[in-house]
Amino acid sequence: MNPQLNRRQLLGVSAGLASLAIATHATAAPKSAGSNGKVQPPTSKVPAPAPSPKAAARKALIPLISDCLVKAQACAAHCERELANGNKDMAQCARAVADMLALCGALAPLVARESNLDAKLAVVCADACAACVTACNAHAAHFAHGMHLECKACGEACSKCEAACRALAAA
Repeated sequence: MNPQLNRRQLLGVSAGLASLAIATHATAAPKSAGSNGKVQPPTSKVPAPAPSPKAAARKALIPLISDCLVKAQACAAHCERELANGNKDMAQCARAVADMLALCGALAPLVARESNLDAKLAVVCADACAACVTACNAHAAHFAHGMHLECKACGEACSKCEAACRALAAA
């Protein structure tokens, strides 16, 4: 067997490569020349629709409500420990956090599945978040001393969640 290609084999290989190149070029997306004569990539003929205000509000709310729920769980646990140690000042905070957790915990799946009821519940959740912020901020004098930092984090998260809930309700 001769390791060198003869002329007939070389022509066959060349023809096969040329056919492959033509087939690849034919199946590639066509490109048009721009006004400057350079080849431009193809453009989509149908622009993507802009998200509705409600869809944008839902998208913005999902991470904020998740953060709020996580920080509120920590705050609730903190309030429970403080109450167990006799600190009755935490009772209002514990109630407000419990209400907010129940309501926002119900809102989260409605928002995720784009329920028609999410905007209605968002109004109530915004009010619950506002009450939670007020209850958590009642301990603000202790924040500088490194105390009740769970309440501080919860209040900050609830404030953001409240604004996002109101935006969804208004959309």
